[in-house]
Amino acid sequence: MLVSCRATQALIEAVEAASLDASSLADGTGTSLARLRDGRERIAWGVFARVLDNVARLAPSDEALADLGRGLARAPGFARAWRVGSRLVGPRDVYAFFFRWFGPSLFGGVKARIAERADGRLALSLELPPGFEPSRPFFAICRGGISAMPRIIGATDADVEATLTGSRGDYLVTLPPSASLLGRARHALRAFRGAEDSLGDLERFREEAHESFDALARSRQDFRDLLEKMSDSVVVHREGVIVWGNAAFVRQLGYQRAEELVGLHILRDVLHPDDREALAKTMQLPLLPDGTPPRCFRARRRDGSLLHIEISAPQIVDFDGAPARLVVGRDVSERERDGDARRVAERLTSLGLLAAGVAHEINNPLAYVHANLALARRELDGAGGAGGAAAMREAIAAAIDGTERVRVIVRELRALGRGELQPIEAVDLSELVAGTLALVRQQIERRARLLVEIGPIPRVRGERTRLGQVLLNLLLNAIDAIEPGAPERNAIQVVATSDASAAVATVALEVRDSGCGIAVEDLGRVFDPFFTTKPTGQGTGLGLPICHRIVSELGGRISVESSRGSGATFRVELRAFEEAARTESPAPEVGPVAAPAGAASALLPRRGRVLVVDDEPRLRAVLAGLLEDHHDVVTRDGGRSALELLREDDRFDAILCDLGMAGISGGQLYETLAAERPGLAERMVFMTGGAVDPQLAGPSMRAGRRVLEKPFELEDMLAAIGARIEAARAAHGG
Repeated sequence: MLVSCRATQALIEAVEAASLDASSLADGTGTSLARLRDGRERIAWGVFARVLDNVARLAPSDEALADLGRGLARAPGFARAWRVGSRLVGPRDVYAFFFRWFGPSLFGGVKARIAERADGRLALSLELPPGFEPSRPFFAICRGGISAMPRIIGATDADVEATLTGSRGDYLVTLPPSASLLGRARHALRAFRGAEDSLGDLERFREEAHESFDALARSRQDFRDLLEKMSDSVVVHREGVIVWGNAAFVRQLGYQRAEELVGLHILRDVLHPDDREALAKTMQLPLLPDGTPPRCFRARRRDGSLLHIEISAPQIVDFDGAPARLVVGRDVSERERDGDARRVAERLTSLGLLAAGVAHEINNPLAYVHANLALARRELDGAGGAGGAAAMREAIAAAIDGTERVRVIVRELRALGRGELQPIEAVDLSELVAGTLALVRQQIERRARLLVEIGPIPRVRGERTRLGQVLLNLLLNAIDAIEPGAPERNAIQVVATSDASAAVATVALEVRDSGCGIAVEDLGRVFDPFFTTKPTGQGTGLGLPICHRIVSELGGRISVESSRGSGATFRVELRAFEEAARTESPAPEVGPVAAPAGAASALLPRRGRVLVVDDEPRLRAVLAGLLEDHHDVVTRDGGRSALELLREDDRFDAILCDLGMAGISGGQLYETLAAERPGLAERMVFMTGGAVDPQLAGPSMRAGRRVLEKPFELEDMLAAIGARIEAARAAHGG
């Protein structure tokens, strides 16, 4: 779990406002006070816990820590949150905002709950995920912050009763008196006038929450698939005990299967005795400082022979629901005989960071963000003709489009090398260019003149979203190739032409720039995965390989012409669309529900009773919120609790169930119901955060069951559930 440094920035400001010395807050963290003050940075939870321990030494009691929490109300680092919150009307709105929007943007993995009791008080709770380092000071500081939240609307502090441990805080809040009717009206008017200004802040909170979400506790398949294909060895361990290793790691140590290594201790069973002390000291550190170079150690193979392995700085990741360390290494014994190995070794640290980043399963939190945006848009549509509503709807629509682009990028990264087929359509390149340029026009014009030349061209054979991704990548690369400061002397051109004289009509789309160009010796590698000419930390080397894969799958060709200092021209050649092309890509056996967007209106049934099963609490909550206007909704947090409910109560018209849950998966739940209550099994609609895994889904999924791929549209979900409800009622005679 990563923590936004906006939290540490505000905490430092509160410490200084209390006339305490903040200079020691970075002691023992492996990072600097300057980084803790930089609100753009993020740190691991373990580092943040040590910062809190340092704070507790300055304020050595729960009450003193609570006073610092109250001081956060005046911290400049939280100014954006207070600006948004000041537009709220009542104390309950303030707590809802901080628990549902602002808190997740700082601490995406902390479980936050809020509920109103019958006596009017609010019951709040904060809980750390299992396996994370406890921190009682965190919950004590939160107590003061919770007490001071009503100040944001000019009310007095709330009375807060707290029960604290190192991993959880429970708070019972007695709200201060509400403002007068006139005061509430003034607040409402201010909220209405400032809604459009605050939308940007809310969107940033959504983005930051999305970046922080702790998604590795569920499915790890995409993460392991990527690492399994790496030529470098990758090992995941907890306190030195190996919990997973990829094929390269198994091969380097001379074993046949990864299971033979799981449970071995790196120091005792793998490392050379003379190197154990040095590595043990490294493993005791909470986190190595940024920029730590790779280090070389000697390891023993299974047959007793030695190899020299160079490892990158470990990355803290969540693996199977608990913190672990991920290390990328390479056998440097063969370095002199392998020139490519030398080049890859120079980038081990970058590959380690990339592997840790890709390790996060982002489709579940992306589905939560996407669904919340859809819910917000629906609420706006129901609000009538408010003055800023149109602009807010437009902004939310743009955010939804952004989540769709992220979903496509994840899909392409996962599919890299798999050769997955995609549906083919006729794409209007003129419209595609116009839409894509709208996203980056300002970035282009800061560095160069934009020139667009599109002649009469036919539609091309392709898929709009994926071709848009190709064009966007090429434009961003062109922008990066031009140094800022002289836009009048530089140009980026987008040119589209057609050639109808060839046996197969083609359309060529070129992106030309006047930037730094590409060295001749690098031209043959620009489409290789992980190869990049950008400075360390500024490029992953995945953009152009994904572009190459997309264009090739569509039967096209992508090429580059360049030399150092003379700019670059990327040329994409695509076949003109023919009606017969529609039948060239067979539909996959298992895929998204075949219901077009907007089909919900045609399939809306009578109100039904729906069970939602998902072990992601935020996603489960928002799905229930989206469905409750149409159906009576019951939720369960996993396959086991759902099965217990269904054995006692089978009066459900449809069951919306996640496939990849811990314990009993969605596929296992289906198989059990098919044996015990076949009628219920037929009412199931499945969701998945990744590609459908036949092993996970079971024989029923391989036979072509219904699957919604996260993040999905509200209309598709309603259509799929509606079809199940209608089928269930038809089977029972209406």
